[in-house]
Amino acid sequence: MNYVISRFLPNGLPDSTFASNGSTPVIKNHRPSSMEILSNGQIFVSSAYYTPSIQTADYDFCLTKYNSNGSIDNTFGNNGSVITDVGFHNQSPYVNYWDMPVSIFILANGKIIQGGYSQTYISSGRTTYHSVVRINANGILDTTYGNKGKLSVKRSINSQINIYLWRLNYSMAIFSTEKIIATSLEGFTRFTANGVVDSTFGLNGLVSSMNKIDRSNISPGLVQPNDKMVFVARDSLFPFALKVVRYNGDGSPDATFRPRPLENAYNQTGSDYGQIGKLMLEPNGQFNLAAYSEITNNSFLTKINNDGTVDSSYGRQGAINHLPFEIWGRAAETQTDGKIVVGGRNKQYIYTYPSYGIIARYEKNALVRYNTIIGNIFNDKNSNGIKDSNEGPINSYPAVSVIKSGVDTFRHWSSGGRFMLDVDTGTYQTKINVMSPYFTLVPASKTTAHATYWNTDTLLFGLQKMSGKRDLSISISTLTGVRPGFHSFYRIKVSNAGTDTATNVVIKLIKSNRLTFNSASLVPNMFVYDTLTWTFAIFQPQTDSLIWINFTVNATPSVNIGDTLHLVANISSDKPDLTPADNSFSLTQIAVGAYDPNGKTEAHGGKIPLSIATAGEYLTYTIRFQNTGNDTAFNMYIRDTMDSKLDWNSLQIVANSHNYQMTMNDGKCLFKFPFIKLVDSIKNEAQSHGYIVYKIKAKPNVQVGDVIKNTAAIYFDYNLPIYTNTEMTTVVADAQPLKLLSFTAKKEGKTNLLNWTSANEV
Repeated sequence: MNYVISRFLPNGLPDSTFASNGSTPVIKNHRPSSMEILSNGQIFVSSAYYTPSIQTADYDFCLTKYNSNGSIDNTFGNNGSVITDVGFHNQSPYVNYWDMPVSIFILANGKIIQGGYSQTYISSGRTTYHSVVRINANGILDTTYGNKGKLSVKRSINSQINIYLWRLNYSMAIFSTEKIIATSLEGFTRFTANGVVDSTFGLNGLVSSMNKIDRSNISPGLVQPNDKMVFVARDSLFPFALKVVRYNGDGSPDATFRPRPLENAYNQTGSDYGQIGKLMLEPNGQFNLAAYSEITNNSFLTKINNDGTVDSSYGRQGAINHLPFEIWGRAAETQTDGKIVVGGRNKQYIYTYPSYGIIARYEKNALVRYNTIIGNIFNDKNSNGIKDSNEGPINSYPAVSVIKSGVDTFRHWSSGGRFMLDVDTGTYQTKINVMSPYFTLVPASKTTAHATYWNTDTLLFGLQKMSGKRDLSISISTLTGVRPGFHSFYRIKVSNAGTDTATNVVIKLIKSNRLTFNSASLVPNMFVYDTLTWTFAIFQPQTDSLIWINFTVNATPSVNIGDTLHLVANISSDKPDLTPADNSFSLTQIAVGAYDPNGKTEAHGGKIPLSIATAGEYLTYTIRFQNTGNDTAFNMYIRDTMDSKLDWNSLQIVANSHNYQMTMNDGKCLFKFPFIKLVDSIKNEAQSHGYIVYKIKAKPNVQVGDVIKNTAAIYFDYNLPIYTNTEMTTVVADAQPLKLLSFTAKKEGKTNLLNWTSANEV
């Protein structure tokens, strides 16, 4: 919740005459929403000012004025700012209160309108208000407006609508008569120029039109010179595509306007959840819309004619897609020459800490050109190289490389064998890294070439299996830390990565004797001493099986903080295995206190022998996360920068708690969990957790003493990142053979009990 203001020259370079080298210092505890620039270069910034409190989450309207050189105008308000508490804080039993400004308007007489919404929250529901304040040019509330300078009108009481959606789908627009229209999820309200509800508008000032736009979310809006109101809505019938709707000045629908879902923009972005952005009016009556697709994380621009239809001559069939922004395109403006400036966060650097902002400018006639490569990888069961009707997509996430020699290299992980990339003109070679030696891809690669733009290449690759391949593997991942006296949860994953059915499969887990077994999702066939055994008569190829286990860590003094605990798992069958090295897995853990639910661990417990690391054994990382806030996290992502000592091409996903999307570029890995809806730990502690597990090899040239470091950053919605611990794995010298001092064996019933001692035993 911090912001800076930056100014750029017309050529895109920072304006060194503004503030300090083009940017102001960081303004903390503010959530910015809008900005207006006066003709003399002075700047108004509207933000929500956060006041920490034990009992309330308190935001207030804030308006700050800057001089044209980037310094704060201390003659305005109180040292340059006006903070307005709209009200309701004393309305017990409210526990949260939000005054969230959205828009500002500068009137001809120099007064400033600041509008947004206010919201109170209790467990039974949220009450939302349209809120407006008017401020004199000197920064003092205009007491002639509304109720002593401010007004709030109750708009909704709804226990299902969350604060997150209200914040994203609320806007205000102003008429030439200085009347104000306020939009929200359920419709819109109009206020007169003196700050009261306009009873001549709609039904007593309110228009609830959800039945006319299929309960879409309305925002943002603008008022045309003829006082007609234009809004962007999310159309639930398309589903959730965006469309532009228009209403007459009295609040009735404009029958001359023919809204159509933005099918071109929708289809080309591949989104089923368009995010409403910025709507801009051109002098010729057309509308420019900057919006965002949350599924593909791409912004797009589209142009709408004055009658509501899409201008098909603009961009590619009416839209410019795949703009280089990760956030939705709310920050957009049309210049006087018709060029459009869009701001956001740069996707190329989304993996870095922190991410970088970007501003891009687009020509009036949308001279943004590209070609598209669409790929599908299917399971070619009969190995005929043709996609038959019974052959669907694969379930894995192979890596896709699209290469233009000497210029571009894209590396992308396909989702279920599907991928889509935009490229320039020229010749590109598309290759698929299957990750499995028991399958071949037909064809091995495909080449596409175009001298012009707006071409789409659809590539089809068939995945064909080799017969008679037997390859079992096993791994253990921990979902919690080891805390003395607490429960510890583990997950065993067994896989048949081969193409042959495995029979008489035996799985064994040897636990530490300082762990007490409680339960398992699959009851063991045998449990003797510290060994749990499961048996499978048949294990089909290309399948996985999961076993969840609950142990209790022995309390102190049996287990103390800093102690090391080991678990070993192995898998075997009645036939030889092609890669026996991955038939056994060892997990080493260090007992900890004050457990952090957001953390990162590696299975070797901080040390890996040189011979094992250089032989290609995987390092297995687990990233755990938990929503410890006080409300649901709707979206989250994890940024993980891989150490340069790791072979990035060897990365494979082992396990995940929720659906995700993954991309990696130059060792910078991004896991996205769109619409995860992760409940907070207060409402449901058990459901507030999640994890991602992956394995990756060290490079074969690592040396003794090398330290492989990894840190992840976890983002919940728009909050600042939570950084995990830095997990460090040191490459150590191989252990020397130990001298055996004694060895005994005796039979106890059906069990053979072995005892031995050795010199220098640890």
